[in-house]
This record gives sequence, structure tokens and C-alpha cells, in this order.
Amino acid sequence: MSEPGNERSPRLSTSEAPGQRLRAFLHANIPQMYCDECLKREARLIRMDTVKRLVQSAASAGRYLRGIGTCSACKHAKTVTRAP
Repeated sequence: MSEPGNERSPRLSTSEAPGQRLRAFLHANIPQMYCDECLKREARLIRMDTVKRLVQSAASAGRYLRGIGTCSACKHAKTVTRAP
């Protein structure tokens, strides 16, 4: 049993595959846009190359929208990704 305040969202469970965590995070935060660095942190991913591979592949397939914008988390203008 976990202590109050230490619960993790089941949709961002670290036992899920990285693509599942990324997808769950983006869909739970529509229409927010996130840079790769903030996606890595927010979706609890370990490797930046995994983030880049996942978002570029999904954007090419039309599953995510990717372009220049302002990240909803860090507020920097850079390449961002969001769920459609």
C-alpha cells in the first residue's frame, strides 16, 4: 500500500513501454505541446534518443503533430510535439 501523495498515475507507469508512456502523457495533456526534453522528463523516459525516435516516427506516421512552437512546460520556443 502506498502512502498518500506517493501514488503514481497508472497511465504513466514505469512498467509500460516507452511508447505507451509517451502516448498516454500526450493524450492526457491535449492540446499542450512539449519539447523533447520536457517529454523525456514528464513521460518518465530515460533516454533522449528514445524520445526523439518515438516522436519523429509517430509524427511521420501522422500520429503526433510536430513543429516549432512554445513548450507548455519550459516555455522555450523550440521543436514541440502534441497529440492531434
